[in-house]
Amino acid sequence: MIKFLAAAVLCFAGLSATSSVEAAAMRCDGCYTDEDFRMLAEARGPGVHHVFNIHNNTIQTWQIPTGHIISRVGETSKSAAGPRKVNTPSAAVTELSKAHTLYVIGGNTIRPIFNVPASHQRIPATVGKTAHDVVWDANLRGQIESLVGSTEFITSITNESLLTAMADLMNVGTSLLGLRDQTAILIRYVLDDGSYVDIQVDLADTVGNTLQDTARTAAGQTIPNHVANTNGTWLALPAEDLGVMAGHFRRLGASMTSSGSGGTIRAIVCTAGLCDVQYVSQ
Repeated sequence: MIKFLAAAVLCFAGLSATSSVEAAAMRCDGCYTDEDFRMLAEARGPGVHHVFNIHNNTIQTWQIPTGHIISRVGETSKSAAGPRKVNTPSAAVTELSKAHTLYVIGGNTIRPIFNVPASHQRIPATVGKTAHDVVWDANLRGQIESLVGSTEFITSITNESLLTAMADLMNVGTSLLGLRDQTAILIRYVLDDGSYVDIQVDLADTVGNTLQDTARTAAGQTIPNHVANTNGTWLALPAEDLGVMAGHFRRLGASMTSSGSGGTIRAIVCTAGLCDVQYVSQ
């Protein structure tokens, strides 16, 4: 099933979205009345703008003329031509309708996320590994990305209705709203120690793509992938190993100092690559 859907998606991979150069698409799940849609279009400025509510599958298109001025919220200049509600292109209506179907099936999102432990369809490379290892080891990362992008893996965590809805949206020929290109499956891949990374899977691809800066410890603390990102305070939360984190910072090239006494790390405080490992007696 996945292979068929992916093949169908690939048929459209070379098509680019075509729309008026003056058009803009804006999502507004809080828009319900004509005034709601008009005000958001006005805020964007001159042009023909598609304003849509994916939650209830409604869309309006407003033409905002050049010279139109908003004096303050809800009040427009009497000297300028006013906004005009125009017909929405059928391609935009279709795209929104397909996105709404996926939104409902996906649990109020067109990018559904699945928490998947490494023990699910285990690959040997993940045994004893953590998200720190995923950051550093390109081969480990590549093996995980190959796994989560496979047909067998995707079909084991999703259902046919979700995949069909995704393929239907990705197969729209013209994406006036940009929703087609936002469609993906997100895998939160959880290693055995509870740390994790987020991986994006597109139906048209054969492998996943690990999203930058998504590596986290089991307690949700950031695992930086660059020394420039070593800013903040990492705490000795339950089940956290700050000794491993300190080693990670050293490997990134951070300048390390220590303070306090004892054999237990209480916290690591970093500012622009300068990290102080704070010790405390148990």
